[in-house]
Amino acid sequence: MLTTLLRIFLTPVLVLAVYLLQKKWGSRVGGVFLGLPINIAPFLVIIHLQKSDQFLIDAIHGVFIGQVVLLIFAFSYSRLAIHFEWRLTITLVTTITLISSLILHYLRLSFPITLAMTLIAYIAIRNSWPKTITTSHWEESFNWDLPLRLAITSLTVYVLTTYSHFLGPILSGTLSAYPIILTFMGSLSHRRSGPPHILKTLQGLIYSLPFTYAILISLLVLI
Repeated sequence: MLTTLLRIFLTPVLVLAVYLLQKKWGSRVGGVFLGLPINIAPFLVIIHLQKSDQFLIDAIHGVFIGQVVLLIFAFSYSRLAIHFEWRLTITLVTTITLISSLILHYLRLSFPITLAMTLIAYIAIRNSWPKTITTSHWEESFNWDLPLRLAITSLTVYVLTTYSHFLGPILSGTLSAYPIILTFMGSLSHRRSGPPHILKTLQGLIYSLPFTYAILISLLVLI
């Protein structure tokens, strides 16, 4: 009963909070909150209630693989968006991200190597982030923006927690960190207003990722 309630309510509440904060303070602040474990936290909470400690540890390992994938997505988008129109950008970025996900999954890297890769990739991308962003005001959203965000994130958490035994802990964890909202909403923002808003959002996301890393490592220590 508890896990069912968490599946239904926890993720939508977190997504709604981020949406309201983004609407009030702009794209970069919204990106900061998107970088926090909005999808990951509900997923891990439910996994903790349903599965063994080892399953949870392996799922966190998968989440860190997903963090590398997220960094690849953000960096690819930041570089390609300023050169190409939105359709080609999202096609190229999605292709790069999916291929990277498959490679990282099948490499079967140990957790220490995955963690080191995450930190190195983060530092490299943070230091090379483009400085061509010129806007900071809130971009008015579509009427169906919020419902789509709620539906996508809730469905993602529900599917991953329901079928985690089939997908396995590492793949489930990796998929929980995949930037689904950014893929859909970012491309729509890029289509309507050009790259500045989505790049602002991604920049904010990059700033807040160390907090997510700290939370995940703290969980591993406490298990």
